[in-house]
Amino acid sequence: MAVNTGSRGSVTTFTTPSDREVAMTRVFDAPRRLVFEAWTSPKHVPHWMLGPEGWTMPVCEIDLRPGGEWHFVWRKSNGTEMEMRGVYREVKPPERLVHTERWGAEWPETLNTVVLTEKDGKT
Repeated sequence: MAVNTGSRGSVTTFTTPSDREVAMTRVFDAPRRLVFEAWTSPKHVPHWMLGPEGWTMPVCEIDLRPGGEWHFVWRKSNGTEMEMRGVYREVKPPERLVHTERWGAEWPETLNTVVLTEKDGKT
C-alpha cells in the first residue's frame, strides 16, 4: 500500500514483512546526513514532528547515545498534552538508529529501527 503524504508528491510506502513488523519507506530530497540531523536534533524535531494544527512540542529532549533517553511532549492550544519516550539502543550517524518507543505506561513498548540510505543526493 502507498499513501501520498504531501503536496510535494512524496509517497510513503507501508509493508508488513511479518505479523509483528511494519516497514515504512519514503524518499527525501536531501542527503542522509541532513535527514539524520533532522531526525535527531531537538533544534529540528519540533518543526516537523507535529500533528494537526494547534499542537506544539514544548518538550523535546534527546540524549543521542546508546542507553540515552528521548522524551517528547505535545501540547494542544486547549492545554491537552500527550507524551512519548524511549531509549536509544543503537546510534550510528548518519545511517542507523534503533530505539524503543512508549506512549505511556498503559501502552506496549515498540522497537523502532531507522535506516537511512543515500542515492544521488536523496535519502
